[in-house]
Amino acid sequence: MSWVLDNSPTGESTGQLVLLVLANYARPDGTSAFPAVRTLARATCLSERSVQRKLRELEAAGIIERCDPLIVAAYITRSDSRPIGYNILMSTAPNGVTVCHPVERDGVTVGQHGVTVSPSRGDGVAPEPLLEPSINPSLIIMSNDNLSKLVAPVISMLCHLLADLIVVNGSKRPTVSAAWLKDMDRLIRLDGRTPEQVEHVIRWCQNDSFWQGNIHSPLKLRVQYDKLRLAANRVAKGTEPRGFAGLREFEQMIKDGNA
Repeated sequence: MSWVLDNSPTGESTGQLVLLVLANYARPDGTSAFPAVRTLARATCLSERSVQRKLRELEAAGIIERCDPLIVAAYITRSDSRPIGYNILMSTAPNGVTVCHPVERDGVTVGQHGVTVSPSRGDGVAPEPLLEPSINPSLIIMSNDNLSKLVAPVISMLCHLLADLIVVNGSKRPTVSAAWLKDMDRLIRLDGRTPEQVEHVIRWCQNDSFWQGNIHSPLKLRVQYDKLRLAANRVAKGTEPRGFAGLREFEQMIKDGNA
């Protein structure tokens, strides 16, 4: 936080405010900050959409980058509530800004002007990650707008999973094209979905008698994602809208030739 205040790498107030709050959740070296977008919005008094836009701008400017998702997963086990983690690039400030690194004084980590730097994300000291982050550089690709890094096989795997399930449902196998890969990339990178979440929704929608006929591409999956997620949650909790279960039974009766 001291580094953000003293060096002002963003050049504009709203971006600096988002970066300042993000720094509050980072380690002393600026890494592994993963507050939820809702948390950032509440702390900055901005809308969630504005926070997401500012995070993309900070990422594009080279001020922050996405951290290894394994680090976030080590702390937050529930994949459906796992936020995106960021590293603040304190050693590569733009425009030749002098960088201020935290130092150790009497066993306490402090920043410039003696500001104490806290490693916690709440009460107490956060535990060490259960997994050592490791990504093979040969598997990393960069998006066209250079916003983040993604592991290419994950995107390809999700696209082929969708194509395979479409075939299982009796339809002609679609071509996993560059457009498919791009749309799946955007679903994860821009929309902030984890691969686990996307895989769950793909499997659910292709097992649902209504949605399996409507979701035949990553683009449609992305457009309808929130509806699919909510529908899947309702089914899992047994809270489908009134009459919906009866509609499913009637649909099955038609298929069986009993109606």
